Parts: sequence; structure tokens; C-alpha cells
Amino acid sequence: MADRKITELTAMSGGTQAAGDLLTIVDVSEAAAVDKNKKITLQNLFEAIPGDVGIVGGSDVRLELGTTGTTNTNNRNHVRGEGSSLKYNTCSGGSHSFEQNGTERMRIDSSGRLLVGSGSTREVGYGDNASLQLEGTSYPKAAISSILNSNNANGPSINFAKSRGTSNGTSTVVQNNDILGLIAFSGGDGTDIRTMGARIQASVDGTPSSNDMPGRLMFSTTADGAASPTERLRLDSSGRMLVGYTSNSGDALLQVNGPIRVQGGAIFASHSRAYTASTTAAGLFGIQMTTGHGFAEFTWAFVDAGYPNGVRMGKIYITFRGSGSNITAVTSTYTTENSITNGSVATISWVASVGNVSNIRLNATASTTSGSGTMYLYGSSPFFSGLNPIANA
Repeated sequence: MADRKITELTAMSGGTQAAGDLLTIVDVSEAAAVDKNKKITLQNLFEAIPGDVGIVGGSDVRLELGTTGTTNTNNRNHVRGEGSSLKYNTCSGGSHSFEQNGTERMRIDSSGRLLVGSGSTREVGYGDNASLQLEGTSYPKAAISSILNSNNANGPSINFAKSRGTSNGTSTVVQNNDILGLIAFSGGDGTDIRTMGARIQASVDGTPSSNDMPGRLMFSTTADGAASPTERLRLDSSGRMLVGYTSNSGDALLQVNGPIRVQGGAIFASHSRAYTASTTAAGLFGIQMTTGHGFAEFTWAFVDAGYPNGVRMGKIYITFRGSGSNITAVTSTYTTENSITNGSVATISWVASVGNVSNIRLNATASTTSGSGTMYLYGSSPFFSGLNPIANA
């Protein structure tokens, strides 16, 4: 077609239009002089183009993409302006996918979950189908960085918060033992990645009130052969560190349920049990050793049930020898360092003997049959074995 002035163009017939042809929406011929100044709008333009693109007018102007769902409703893929906001909408069951050169980089799925690096959610520990998921085949693709650049002492942060409210924006007070937040560490076990190997958890540790939030931290690990973590260490709201305990006993800042090894190799352990005085030797304690030769030192104390009517305490020294981890011979001596013998407390003597392979048996014999209470044994040795080296015989 030769070049022509726009005033010489007439509207093409819709009947001769091919898919994708551009129709002039306005008849600009001399015969339609009355409409020569009519504007061509995007709405009219897209409505005249056959296919899957359309602009719907009215007070809610939107660009619709695709034909799934119902036009001019939220059940249709579209972009629209709403006040000062620009909104992207998918039809029911749809998702938002962001691609780079044809490769998907990020997706918001039909449940509103943000997925980076993967188009499907996975159940991980406590984060079952989490609202935010990163997945990749290299460290950077599964890493999160938080960087703060400021000329002050502030640093970047990760913040967790919990309320007992049932809607967003509430601050309903939490209660004792409520979980304030946790970090779970899981690994692939050949079946899935739900099983945790370790967990760090923060919980309420008291009664909260306005601007008062007592809390504790718990550190848990999963034992070999187990499917869930067990609490190993707790730092409570009073600053006490509990190792092997889930509740405090007294005000000591460090409370350990089990042996303690210090620099130089010494291991400290203790045990207590009920004891009733008897003139017949009673096997009270069993002591587990790692080797067939070595030594141990103990402090013992007997507290009568009628305390403070009677207390006795002293020392026990043990040496032993053998082959490998087998103990074949044991020698022992004991002393009574101090006593308050008013009441029914009996005189107590001690003898150590070979127990079972790497075990030493500690026997007590009283001079009378009167007196009952609690026997305590505190020991140190670099040869103690196991989490509970001192136990009932």
C-alpha cells in the first residue's frame, strides 16, 4: 500500500481481519469527520487484538493475561493499579514464577509460600512446608546473609517473636514454657529430611508481664539410634547453667548431672543412695573404670535421717591393677575425718573389691544396726568411665 495521509485512512473491516492484525479503532475518514478528534485508548487497542491479552476498563483498570478464570474478576491473571499500589494477581490455584533466560529463579506458590531455587516445598524438621524456602546445589544458593553498614555499634539481627493472639498484629501475653523461637538442624536420612540432629530453643521461663519476659535457652542433640533431640544443656532465667538437668536444684550457677573432666585429666563424679546401718557388709556403690590399673579418691558422708542428730564423713583411697581393662586386684584404705555422733549414727568402715571386669565394688559395714539416712560419695579419678561412673552396686 502506497503512503497515505492518516486523514485518508478508513477503518478496516473486521471481517477481513487476520489474527494479530492491528485494527484502527477510530474511523478517521472524511466521512467520519465528526469523530476526527477521538483518541485511541489502550483499552480499545487491546480489546481489538484477538488473543489472550485484554484491558478491562472502569474504576478498576487491569491488564488481563491468559483466558483461565473469569474476566474482570480476581479469578483471572492480571495486573492492576489500586490507589498507590501495583498488584499482580493470579487466578485460583495459580503461582507467580520469576525466570531468568527461561530458568525459574523464584516462585510464590498457590499457598503464598516464597520458594527460591525450587518450585516445590519440602518438609524439614519443624518447618513443615515453610512460608520461606531456599534450596540449591551449592552453598551460596542455600545461604542467607544479613549485612549492616552503619557508623555505630549496632549489628544485623534475626528476630523471633511469639504471642498468644489469634490474629496478626496482636500482642497477647505468652505463658510459662511457651516456645519463643527455635532453630532446628536436620539432615537427609535416606527417607526424607525431617529428622533433626540438633535444636536450639528459647522458651518462657517464668511469668511474663508488661516489659518483663523471663526466658531460657535449651540446647538439644539427637543420640545415635534416636529420632528426636534430647536436651543436653539449659541456661535459665537466673543465669544458672544446667548440664544434664531440665530443672535446677538450688542456686548454684553450674549444675552438672554426670562426671566432669578438668584440665589434667581428672574426672569428678558423685552419687547418693539410701542406707540403713548394718553389721553385715553391704555393697553400696559400683565404680566403673576405663582400664585395669589406676587409682581413685573419694569423700564419703552419711547423713542420718534425724539430721542434725548425726553426721559422719571421711576419705576412701583405692588403687587397682589388672590386664587391659580387666581389674584383678584392689586395695583400699579409709579414714573418718569428722563426725557429729549424737543420736543413732553408727561407725562405718569401707572395703573395696573387684566387681565385674572393669568394675570396683565398694562395701560399707556399720558397727551397729541403728541409724538410717543417705550415703553420699564424691570421687575423682582420671580413669572413671561412662556418663555415670558411680552408681548403685
